[in-house]
This record gives sequence, C-alpha cells and structure tokens, in this order.
Amino acid sequence: MKRFFFTIAIICATIPMLRAQVIKWAVPPGVYDKIEPYWENLYLVHKNGKVGVIDGTGNLVVDTMANRITGFYDGYALVLDMPDKTQDGDLILGFLSKKGSFTEIKDKYYTIPKQEFFSEGLLTVRNSAKNACFLDVYGNMSHELKGVSSVYPFTGGYTYYYVTDGDNRVSIIDKSFRQVQYRIPSQEGVRYAANLSDGGFLLWNKSTMAFKLKIRENRVDKETRYNKIKSLKLDYLGAFREKTGLPESVVYDKLQRGRLHIPSTKQGGRYGYVSNGKVILPCQLERADSIYGNSAVAVKDGRYALLSVCNADGMFSAVAINPDIKFKKNEDTRILHQFSITVPDCYNIEDISVKLSSPHDYELRAKRVGNMFEFQHTPVDEGPMRYNVEIFSEGLTLWIGTISYNYELKKDPVITPSYPSNSRVRVVVPKPDTPTPVTPKKEERQHF
Repeated sequence: MKRFFFTIAIICATIPMLRAQVIKWAVPPGVYDKIEPYWENLYLVHKNGKVGVIDGTGNLVVDTMANRITGFYDGYALVLDMPDKTQDGDLILGFLSKKGSFTEIKDKYYTIPKQEFFSEGLLTVRNSAKNACFLDVYGNMSHELKGVSSVYPFTGGYTYYYVTDGDNRVSIIDKSFRQVQYRIPSQEGVRYAANLSDGGFLLWNKSTMAFKLKIRENRVDKETRYNKIKSLKLDYLGAFREKTGLPESVVYDKLQRGRLHIPSTKQGGRYGYVSNGKVILPCQLERADSIYGNSAVAVKDGRYALLSVCNADGMFSAVAINPDIKFKKNEDTRILHQFSITVPDCYNIEDISVKLSSPHDYELRAKRVGNMFEFQHTPVDEGPMRYNVEIFSEGLTLWIGTISYNYELKKDPVITPSYPSNSRVRVVVPKPDTPTPVTPKKEERQHF
C-alpha cells in the first residue's frame, strides 16, 4: 500500500502545473498605421508610408524604412526602397530570413526586374555602374559581370548570360563562376538560350536551329539537335515554361502561420477569445484574428494592434474585504468599502486599473490604496449586493467579474437599568388613589 501511494506521488510530481493563458498587448493600438501577417511569428508594419517587420512579441526586426518587402523565396525576402532615377530596379536595403534575422546591405545594389528573389543562395543584381553581380545571403558580392546585357538566376547549378560584344554570345557559368566551354556545329553565334534546370541547356543559332547541351562537370557531355520545343516563352528562372510548367513571374512561398492556437469568438458585434471554455479576453475588439503561435492582429477603436498570449501563474480575481457591513437606514452616510485584486505574474499590479459599477449600472470611483482598492457607497436595503468589477490595462479589458457585500440594518439598543449587587433598594409602590368620602351637611332649621 505504501508503495502504491509512493508511485502516485511520483506521477503527480511529474505532471506540470497548469498555467493560465493571459492576453496582453504586444503592440498597443496606434503605434503603427497598419499591421498584417507576413510569416510565422513575423508581421509587416506600416507607418508614414514606409514598411518594416516586427516579431510576435512586438520587437522590431526591420525598421519602418522600406518602400516594400518581397515575399520569401529560397528562404529569404528582399527589403527594398525607391530606386535612383538612373537605375531600373529598386535599391536593396537588406535581406530578411524566415527566422527573423535581417542582413543590412550598406553598398548600393539594385534589383533586376522579375528577378527579385534568391535562387540557390545567390541573388542577381546590378551595382551603381550597372554591371551584373551576384550577392550571397550575407550581402557579399560573389562575382561581377561586365558588358552583360541579360543575366538569369542560377538553377540546377548553372546560369547563363548574354555578352554584348556585337556578337550577342551566350556564356554559361557554374556556381564557382567558371565558364562552360561549348560550341555548336553550325559555327554560328547563339541567338537564344534557355536553362532546362536539369543540367541541360537549349541553344538556338542564328539559323534558328536548336541544340541541347547536357553539362557534366563543367563540360558539355552531350550535344544533340533538339526540335521538341514549340514555344520560346521563359519562366522566371530563365527556363522554358513548356518544359518546367512554371509561370513567367516568381511565385513566392505561401504564408505560413504556425499552429492554430486560439480562434477568436464574436459576441454583440465585438471579438474576444475563449480557450478551454474559459474567457481569456472579453469581447471588445472590432477585429481579432485567430491566434497562431502566440500572437494575432487586432483592431480596437479603429487602430491596429498586436496581441500576445503568455502562460502565466495566477489568475485575475477580485475579493471583498470585510464584506459584512452594518448601516443605519435613512442616514446619508457614505460607507467605506474595500476589496483586493490578484493578477497573473505577467502583469504588474501598478499597471492595472479598475472600473467599478453598482447593480444599477452607475459608475463608482475606486481608489487604489497600496495593493487594494476602496470606494464609498451608501446602502439602501438589507441583504447581499454585487458590484461589477472590470480590470483593464492600457485600454484593454482583461477580466470582468463581481464582488459581493452583505448589508444589515443597525438596531437601536434597549436600555435596561442596572444596580450594584450589594445594595439594598427600597421599592415604593404607590397605592391607587381612593376617593375621599363626602359627609353631607346637616340642614339648619330656621326659627322664627
């Protein structure tokens, strides 16, 4: 039997204590003009016409300095600003990873239209001299190409570009930027090229004859005539759409929100949150997205905000102090009431405000005194009475409940005379009044 109870004790000790879910502002309303989901635990924030990025706790990842931020592709997004008038692409301010790390680019590089994405860890850009370059994810320039009219992203370990030396030649390079040597039978210059993204290239000579080059170890392993392509349209990687099925413009990664944590609920045209049957945020918001991970976008009073969920020790509650109160009817005397509140450990009591109202819905002023609150009120009737309590912080209502007091009328005391126990008191009891007999007077005779 002892072993049984010992086993139960061990099992109970290994079960973690349940903690309360508490919602608070990660970003209060009005800090940003707009907040929108961007990626798991990442949000785009707009302010004064610029855009930046914050995480789910409200910490700034990218300052609101960009003109726009692209979607994620190959693990990274581009943070861009307005270009110089002399450049065709946007100025690159930096790179953002899906994990929320930002790499700032101090030198001036510009995007190439329709190539605003990393491919195989490299980004094709142009520098201030309009020469094509390749940047790695750390912002380092890996290679510069001069005299190049068009360049395409890496795919399958290779890319190609057109050399503007009057012959419109096509050069093929690997990721070490070594050129692949090739020639085509006609000895004519190449007019078109396309990457097949499988280690092969298609080249067209000036006579529109197509040749397929199979590349292995930086050499053309096989060269054959190729007449199977019906359309010359390229996808965003510079490969034939007919072969790859990819669109002309880049398709960024779809938004990932993480695990659904708490859906929002609606009551009376306002939104709040209920988890496991318990209200963790009363309905008060014009908009409240479902909470993914530990954060969600909300709108209160027409202003955007970000909510955060934390698991905290303790719960919101309010308890009356000395709830039994005696009063005298028809006396205009305000009686002091006191009550205490408890808050979870993720809130400081100093940051909490309380709103109090009577059962007749008129507001009472609650004054903080140390860690408790007090208010003045004149009771009217005997019996229990509940007062509505609203706990809020920074304009966010966190808990709604009641406190109870029991009122009892004071009775006038009965005064009973008391005497010393050793005294002898003579009690005189008055006799009842008796009428005094009247003796009739004798008639006097009158003599003549």
